[in-house]
Amino acid sequence: MAESFSLDSSPAELADIGGFRTGVARFGPGPGGPDLGVICCESDCCGTALFTKNSTRAAPVQVSRPRALAGRLRALIANSGNANCFTGDKGLEDAREMVALAAKGLRVPEEQVLVASAGVAGMPLPMKDVASAIDAACAMALENGRGDFASAIVPEGMDRRMASGSGVIGDTPFRMAGATRGLALADTGMANGFAFIVTDAAIEPGFLIETRNPLGVDSKGV
Repeated sequence: MAESFSLDSSPAELADIGGFRTGVARFGPGPGGPDLGVICCESDCCGTALFTKNSTRAAPVQVSRPRALAGRLRALIANSGNANCFTGDKGLEDAREMVALAAKGLRVPEEQVLVASAGVAGMPLPMKDVASAIDAACAMALENGRGDFASAIVPEGMDRRMASGSGVIGDTPFRMAGATRGLALADTGMANGFAFIVTDAAIEPGFLIETRNPLGVDSKGV
């Protein structure tokens, strides 16, 4: 699709991509870096997601999958430290509450918000602390929009994993940036990680649905 594309020597932040804001906070015990982050697009955008093929799916995957298939996304909330996996009905309830709180805090439609969690399995989320962190992360996203999202999604003490680049489609330049954390086990179809990519490229919504690329796209003018 892109006629040219090159990676940056120094990765840009997700918030450096026009139209996107990020915010972070901490819900885990004791002092430390952020372990919860939000990404929000300032205007209507299209997007989709690629999920695990394994039949065992954590609560965030069950909540996010049907939303992603709609092709319209405005925001995402992600946390590290707790995967909200093997947590039963309470886990589903917590994942839905995270979406609702993020939608309210970012002032976007609830059905256009995804949730992702990675970390320890089988432990319930401390929702009182999580709710407070969501409020703080959303406030940061709306106020200055430059939270360190890449740090919030990796395990404590791990370096950020980021990439960014620029390219041209036709005569129109675009920018793209992403943040990720491992781990994916290709042979089993299981994963305990995720990657998030945002771009200001104008991409047709149908293209995203057909290719199922994990992109968040600013669709102004599409």
